[in-house]
Amino acid sequence: MQSGREVGAPLFMHQFSHAWIDLRGIQDAFMRDRGIDYFENSRRATYVQQQYAIQTAVVVTSG
Repeated sequence: MQSGREVGAPLFMHQFSHAWIDLRGIQDAFMRDRGIDYFENSRRATYVQQQYAIQTAVVVTSG
């Protein structure tokens, strides 16, 4: 059942530029303060999205 929202779109938009830019090792002051680079930030965002999807999954049955 669709809610009218595109499920997964925010993660897609977050990672879209990764097809052209290698973010490993790229940091600014914000990321340096946290001890990570933009690649690690994106890896963590993907993991969080996966966990959210698992925890909020709706069982769909046909029939």
